[in-house]
Amino acid sequence: MNLSQMRMFLEVVRYGSLSEAARQHQLTQPAVTRKMQRLEKELGMELFERGEGHQIKLTAQGQDFLDFAVKVLADYSQLQEHWQLVPSDVSQTHEMSSLDE
Repeated sequence: MNLSQMRMFLEVVRYGSLSEAARQHQLTQPAVTRKMQRLEKELGMELFERGEGHQIKLTAQGQDFLDFAVKVLADYSQLQEHWQLVPSDVSQTHEMSSLDE
C-alpha cells in the first residue's frame, strides 16, 4: 500500500465513481480500477460495493479504511509542512544508546 493508492481511494470516495475519479485525474477508468483492486488485494478486504451503473458505496471495512487513510494523509501532510519549516542548514546529531549497554 502506498500514498498514491490512498489518495486515489479518497478520490473514488469523493466522486462516488471509479470512472469520475479517473476522468478528474486524466486517467483511464481501467487504470483506477486496477489500482483499487491492488489495494483491496493488499488489504485482504473489499472496500467498495459496486452498485448499478458506475456508482460505488463503501463497505463497512471501506469506511474503516477511509478513516485510516484520511488520518495517514493528514499526518503525512503535517510532516511535510514541518520539515519545510526546518532550516536546511541546521544539522542536528542525536546520540542513540542501546539498553544492552
